[in-house]
Amino acid sequence: MRRCVGFGFLLVQVALFGCGDGLPERAVSPQRAVVATIPSAEPVKAVRLPRVSEAPPPAPSAIATSKPAPHEPRDEMVDVPAGRFVMGCAPSSPLGCEKDAQPRHPVWLDAYAIDTYEVTVADYRACLEAKVCEQPRCDVSEEPGDEPMRCASRYGGVQYCQWRGKRLPTEAEWERAARGTDERVFPWGNEAPEGRVCAKADGPCPVGSFPAGVSPVGAHDMAGNVSEWVFDAYHPDYYRLSPVRSPTGYAGPPVTLVVCNGPACGATRGGHWNSDAAGLTTTRREKHALDYPGYPHAGFRCAKSP
Repeated sequence: MRRCVGFGFLLVQVALFGCGDGLPERAVSPQRAVVATIPSAEPVKAVRLPRVSEAPPPAPSAIATSKPAPHEPRDEMVDVPAGRFVMGCAPSSPLGCEKDAQPRHPVWLDAYAIDTYEVTVADYRACLEAKVCEQPRCDVSEEPGDEPMRCASRYGGVQYCQWRGKRLPTEAEWERAARGTDERVFPWGNEAPEGRVCAKADGPCPVGSFPAGVSPVGAHDMAGNVSEWVFDAYHPDYYRLSPVRSPTGYAGPPVTLVVCNGPACGATRGGHWNSDAAGLTTTRREKHALDYPGYPHAGFRCAKSP
């Protein structure tokens, strides 16, 4: 005898018998018989599940990303009209004159534009990320982005300005934008620098922090903060040799200067955050070796011809 019990999708075979048509019956001794008691199946009750919200997934723009948007360098510029101005230091200057800033002489410049602000750390960092500019002498990765770029070489300034479709200003263009046409001692006039310029002992300030020190054409920080590379090669007698129309720097035989350790010597203008009042004047010239990777106080701004 055999017995088969169906439960759901299972077929339970009792007493080791096979179940199904055509299988022979086998006798099983009572001692070895296995009895399985299977409870009767109860009807399955429907379970009510909680309703799931049908809210749509968040839009891609709402999902946070770890990569910030790239910095777009500011390219604000002020226009400087064509015209004549007097370049060089007047002997009557209350702070005196350096020999290399004499004689004062008239210069005619064609129209141009110059950056309203010095190039910032964030601006130069964008050029580094674009793999255009050379690495500066100092690490600027953790520096505040709104402070002026420093430790940049003149060559780094040339690379950056070309990347932005510009160039470094000539020494004459820089001086005209800083002093205007009235031969003022400082960009803001002839008054003392206090409250008009970033000049302190512990480093530069965010660009544009001293609107009272703006130049006649509207350029900020042309005194203090960082000194600024210009296009010209430096020569101690250049103001005596300079052409009267749109001068672009000394172009004569190389002159070896001890301070530059060779003939390749460039100029910076405007003084820096640790300069005294005499170093902040619109006629003060500084000289640096062009092949040096960068000076801690040196930065730049760009210019552009129409």
